[in-house]
Amino acid sequence: MNPPKDLYEKTIPTNYIIDHTGKIVIKEKGASNWNSEKIRNVLDALIAERDSSDHKKALSNF
Repeated sequence: MNPPKDLYEKTIPTNYIIDHTGKIVIKEKGASNWNSEKIRNVLDALIAERDSSDHKKALSNF
């Protein structure tokens, strides 16, 4: 089985942040500072977006 084309990369390491819809939000090649303010802000925003989306889905069930 082959990975999806968007995930294929020859650089090691290659890391991805993928949102709750499956969209690649960040693709980093090589060493990365995953504790940087930029990355933490992106993760916080994605968590908030997911929580908001889950809340909207729950409300639509009523």
